[in-house]
Amino acid sequence: MKRMPFKRPTEDYDRRLLELDERLCGLLGERKRIAGTEPGFPPAADLSAWAKASDLQEDYVNALFSFLMTDDEDYRPAIEPEGYRRMLVMSQSVVAGDTVFTLSAIRQYDNASVITLLGDDEPVPCELPWGERDRWFRCELHVEGPHRVRFDGGGSSNHSLMWRYVVTPALPDEAPGQRLVFRPYRFKRGEGPAKGEEIAFIR
Repeated sequence: MKRMPFKRPTEDYDRRLLELDERLCGLLGERKRIAGTEPGFPPAADLSAWAKASDLQEDYVNALFSFLMTDDEDYRPAIEPEGYRRMLVMSQSVVAGDTVFTLSAIRQYDNASVITLLGDDEPVPCELPWGERDRWFRCELHVEGPHRVRFDGGGSSNHSLMWRYVVTPALPDEAPGQRLVFRPYRFKRGEGPAKGEEIAFIR
C-alpha cells in the first residue's frame, strides 16, 4: 500500500516552541543512534515516575514510547521497482522446523531487486484459536552490502506463506557468496511473536 503524502494538520504554531522542538528532534536522533534497531520499552515504574514528574498522563507517555518502538526507516519514501531487466534463478530451499522455505528467483530492475520467499509446512488444526497456533509471523530480510530492504507485503494460508521484499539499490547480477539472511518471527502458542532461527540463502 502506498503511503499518502503528509499534510500539515494546522497552520498554528507557537514560535516559542521552536528551540524546544529542535532539541526534541536532536534527542530522538541520539536515541536512535544508541538504540539501533532494538529500542525496547522502558519499565512501567519508570514511565509512571516520568509521567508524574512531567505532569503528563501515563497513557500519553505509554503511547509516546509505543510509537518510538517503530523504526523511522519505515517512513523513508518507498522506491518502486522500475525497468525490469532479468530474472536471477536461485532454486534454493532451507528447512526450518517443519517448514520448507524456498527462494526460487530474484527479479532484477534498474533501480531495485524484488525477492519473494515462499514457505510450505504442515497445516495447523483449525480448531485451535489463532493466538494458540504455532505459526510463522513474518521474516526480516538482511542483505550484505549497502542495501535497504522494504517489506512489500505477503500472506499465508493454513499450510503455505509468501513474503515479498524490495531491495534498493538493485543487487548485482553476479555476487558469488553473497548471503540473503531471513530472520523469522513466529507465533508461539499463548506468547505472541517470538524470534526464530536464521534462514540463509547463498548466491
